Amino acid sequence: MDVNRYISSGIIESYVAGLTSEQESKEVQAYMLQFPEVKQAVDACQQDMERYVNMYAIQPPSVVKDRIFAVINKDENNVATDTVTVVADSPQARIYSIQEHQYEEDAPRPRNIWKYIAAAAIVGIIGCSAAIYKLYTDNQNINEKYQTLLAQGSTLQANNDVMQTKLTEMDEAMAIMRNPAMQKVKMPSAIKEHPEYLATVFFNPKEKAVYLSVDNMPEPPAGQQYQLWAIVKGQKDPVDAGVFDMGDASKSLQKMKAFGDDVVAFAVTLEKKGGSEKPTMPVYIAGKAS
Repeated sequence: MDVNRYISSGIIESYVAGLTSEQESKEVQAYMLQFPEVKQAVDACQQDMERYVNMYAIQPPSVVKDRIFAVINKDENNVATDTVTVVADSPQARIYSIQEHQYEEDAPRPRNIWKYIAAAAIVGIIGCSAAIYKLYTDNQNINEKYQTLLAQGSTLQANNDVMQTKLTEMDEAMAIMRNPAMQKVKMPSAIKEHPEYLATVFFNPKEKAVYLSVDNMPEPPAGQQYQLWAIVKGQKDPVDAGVFDMGDASKSLQKMKAFGDDVVAFAVTLEKKGGSEKPTMPVYIAGKAS
């Protein structure tokens, strides 16, 4: 016989759980005597089942068990006895008294075993129900914690992606600003009432690259937008260098329209949203290119 195959068939678990037929039980018991591996498997399964039961067993309230057994004991104590009326001094009375006394001492009291079975079943059901409820609530708690961890993981991943993007932008900005060919054009405020206004243009004439860094500028009114202008040699009017955004966008370098080495200065005005072909408002900030 293939012992391993027999053990893995599930018969051991069924035997320990009391689900096998009489013939199957005898077969398992015979194999336990014949094959040590089978006996070890049965013992191990019994231990596992005992550990599981002890792990999740919940003692039912003592008041429940007390009430159940109180009912049983009450029924046993109320066993009816027959009475026979005879003359006290008659021989029959003495004989009956002796016989009745012997009967009460010798005859076993009838016991209803089904009451004990019912009591045990009720206690078992209570304990089993409590264990099942505990398993259910534990499972619900585990699922809730799992969903919470998933949500937290998604949030952390999203935050990590944002941070990676910001780090990449910072690395690129640092590389641009450290480029020796890049000119740094400071544009201080052109408004006396607000000397704190400031922005910086990073300008590479050879590569025709222009980047803008907002140092200190107020948010524009609704429907308006800041616009950068390039003052170019030979051009009568300032040339549009593009609009730029405030808010979070102002915290990083913003790429503007390209210009060559014929630019002599940069300036910023406040225009309608989307920009204008020519400046229509006073200059906020301005600076000369080297």
